[in-house]
Amino acid sequence: MNPDFTRIRAKFDHLLSRDDIALPASVYERWDPQGLREALEDESRAPADRLLDALAGRTMGVLRFRTAAERYELVLDEFETGYPTDQSWICIGESEMATTTAILVHSRTGETALYDSDAWDWGFPNTLVLVKDSIDAFVDQVVLGSDYRLLYYQNWVEQMAVVDLDDLEFPGVYCDPWYLYLRELRADRFGGQAVPRSRRAELLHRIDAYHEWEPEEAALPLLRRSAPFEEDAPWGDADNTVAMPLAQWRNDFAAPAAAWPGSGLLPVDLSIAFTAYLDGEREPFAPVTAGAAAYPVLGRPPGLEPHLFVLDPGTGAVHRHDAATGSLEPVNASLALFHRFLRRFARFAAQDEGEETRPERAALLEDELKALDPVGFSGRDLHWSLVFRILRRTLAD
Repeated sequence: MNPDFTRIRAKFDHLLSRDDIALPASVYERWDPQGLREALEDESRAPADRLLDALAGRTMGVLRFRTAAERYELVLDEFETGYPTDQSWICIGESEMATTTAILVHSRTGETALYDSDAWDWGFPNTLVLVKDSIDAFVDQVVLGSDYRLLYYQNWVEQMAVVDLDDLEFPGVYCDPWYLYLRELRADRFGGQAVPRSRRAELLHRIDAYHEWEPEEAALPLLRRSAPFEEDAPWGDADNTVAMPLAQWRNDFAAPAAAWPGSGLLPVDLSIAFTAYLDGEREPFAPVTAGAAAYPVLGRPPGLEPHLFVLDPGTGAVHRHDAATGSLEPVNASLALFHRFLRRFARFAAQDEGEETRPERAALLEDELKALDPVGFSGRDLHWSLVFRILRRTLAD
């Protein structure tokens, strides 16, 4: 048996025997110990398959693992990941610290990675933030090991620096009860440095006070990233977002896996780029008919009645639909690209310094987005062309 899997079984045994001592109630309530050991003991199955079964539907720290029915294929390109081989991955979970993340297993090699579609914005060289050579290694080193602290990356430089820091000095991770447990596990089983009991008591008190934990509220997310990561939802807080029914669309529509974004959130209102406010007579995401097809409505361009943003269920492309004529015009080649354009626009708007610098900044962003997806710029009056003509103050050109 491989050494990663042997260590994992020892760690799970420790977890099952110590949860009443090492874990505060707010953590214990978030994962179900029932069936955990049994899933690992089927010697007729490969360790990777046993691990996937053991993790299915569980939340361990800030990592949430999907059930088998909830997993889906995600196709990424080499430009985004820097990965030299084919890009067929299976999404098995995500980090609760960012809506842009996914835990991916390569369908051919078994390599396992934490993917963050926003990693470029934080200075990472590509969107695969943590890569391990197997699901066994990912669980051993990240879910149940010291690399868990690297989930608290603020940028590439900081992630590299944290390797040299004491765990409890790294911002954020010191108040994560799961990582506090992992330190105790390492001290008990693998000769790590123990957490002093007085320090542990102080931290557990602070954690439960922070979350104001009550048993019926235990499913609330444990932690969010500190101030720099409030841009994980770059269009603001939860009151300014609306959730798309991504899971339903993935099941019902024929669009390829690469068309779907990692996050299902859209902004309610985003300057001149997008609004989810409709006419009051239309339900969010209800379909409209154009020709012989039905297209779910995503929102509309602000101030441009009667146009709507709609999703092509066959291709995953986003179009601008003229409700008066029934015509369709291209916006983005996929919903994933539309979502990425909105995120980049939101950050552009958040960093706005006024009219003096706006046109030059807009020109740079336009070049960046054209390189990602030229579809929305292929006509003078298409949506993204129009948005950037306004920002560059060249509307009359």
